[in-house]
Amino acid sequence: MSCREETRYHSHPLPNRRSRDGQVPNRLNYVLWIKGIIDSTTHRDGGGDQIIRGIDIGTGASAIYPLLGCAVNPNWHFVATDIDDISLLYASTNIKANNLESRIKTRKSDADGPILSPLTSPSRDGADLDQQPFDFTMCNPPFYASKEEIALLAGAKEFDPHAVCTGSTLEMITEGGEVGFVKRMIEESRTVPLRCRWFTSLLGKLSSVVEVVEMLKNIGVDNYGITEFVQGHTRRWGVAWSFGDERLPDNLARISNHALQAAIPPHNNLQQTYGNTISPEGLMDTIRSVLSAHPGMHVEEIPALGQNPSVLASLRVCAWGNTWSRAARRKKRNDDEMQVDTRDGAHGSTPASVECVIEGRRKELGACYLECRWVRGRDRALFESLWSHLSRKVAGAR
Repeated sequence: MSCREETRYHSHPLPNRRSRDGQVPNRLNYVLWIKGIIDSTTHRDGGGDQIIRGIDIGTGASAIYPLLGCAVNPNWHFVATDIDDISLLYASTNIKANNLESRIKTRKSDADGPILSPLTSPSRDGADLDQQPFDFTMCNPPFYASKEEIALLAGAKEFDPHAVCTGSTLEMITEGGEVGFVKRMIEESRTVPLRCRWFTSLLGKLSSVVEVVEMLKNIGVDNYGITEFVQGHTRRWGVAWSFGDERLPDNLARISNHALQAAIPPHNNLQQTYGNTISPEGLMDTIRSVLSAHPGMHVEEIPALGQNPSVLASLRVCAWGNTWSRAARRKKRNDDEMQVDTRDGAHGSTPASVECVIEGRRKELGACYLECRWVRGRDRALFESLWSHLSRKVAGAR
């Protein structure tokens, strides 16, 4: 859905006064990216009305992100924080004007306290949303480290002249600039890894993306994604990270930007093309046959929703260990330790070591290909080994 279509939802009065968030479509891009992250990593066993909980760090006088989030997503709820009393007063007014008091709660943060205060210091009265686990955080951090940096960057034109900054000093300047602010968030997120599924932030400088990703890698976080938002003449970047095992599809985690090549995460979507030498039906029959030959795997068909005619079929594959390598097969021949029950529920609540979705697809000229998307797991080598084995077996069976 386009930004223009999304903004049709805003029938209520939206932000006023003291706001540097006037470009609603640009802010909406960030909201839609987070929506994609949540939708792609949420298992909706209870149906599509599952409540999604978010935190907006530094919500400002407009509370623009919670308002947009709630307008686009009827099941989203927010805790909106800020260190400025006047901003919170105006934010509460805007929330009330949009009749969203039941879904957006404001909370005062301490300038010298934790940035992620709803996670690190939950409300003591037990009534706030922040008593429960969250699905995401979002933040448009202060860009600059000082007034001198603002003048320097304006002179060097590192910031687009169309991206006019009209915020207050509190909103625009913080010690260490945006990199320092986001690094503090990363450090805090390490102390509460189970309290939130996805931590995210906007970034205003390309160089900041490299520094933030470098820190994530240094502390051992390999589950992250980056994106780029372009609206008119304004360009911003987004970074998301998680301590969980839910993996993002490439369209949400990777961008084509040579300057960020070292920061872009590895592919979670892998493909193999088989040309016109095999029919679509034959391709899917072959992959099913290959999967059924391996113990320790659970395979289920994903019902077609009819949204993408190029998708021939989709399979969800779960494995609780490496049963496909030559060493694993040799071990199986030597003893019976590899006898694993793959029936539904056989593993109880034990999560699979690797979970992926394999789709058979047809290209425009009739060629068929398989795409494997890593959905869940912590061992990238195991995922890549599984896909290498399956794609090789399918090619050999044609």
